Amino acid sequence: MSNKTNHVVGLDAGSAWTRCVICTLDDGALRFAGHGVIPSKGWTKGRISDQKAISDSIRWAAQMAECQALASVAGVVAGVGGGGIDGMTMRGLYEFGRSRQIDADDMAYALSLIHI
Repeated sequence: MSNKTNHVVGLDAGSAWTRCVICTLDDGALRFAGHGVIPSKGWTKGRISDQKAISDSIRWAAQMAECQALASVAGVVAGVGGGGIDGMTMRGLYEFGRSRQIDADDMAYALSLIHI
C-alpha cells in the first residue's frame, strides 16, 4: 500500500474573499487539513479588473492553506460563477509541449477554436 497522502484542494476566487481549502482523502472520506482566506483584490463590480491582483490573492490564500495543512499545492479544482459568466459544454485538447505558464497567445488560440 502506498504511503503517499492524496490531497484535494478547492479554490473560491470571489469578488469579496478568496478562499482555498486543503483536505486529505482518507479511506474514501475527506478530512480537513487546512484553509486560507484573504480579502480579494482585482475585482470591480464582480468583474475582473486586475488579473495580477487576483493572482496574488489566490497565491496568498493557497500559501496560507499550505502552511496550515503542511502540504504543497500543485493544482486545484476551481469554480467560476456569477451573472456575467456564460458557459457551454465543449471538449478540447491543446498540447503545450512542456510545463509552462499559460499566456495570452495560448488563450487566444483556444478561443479561436470555439465557433460561436
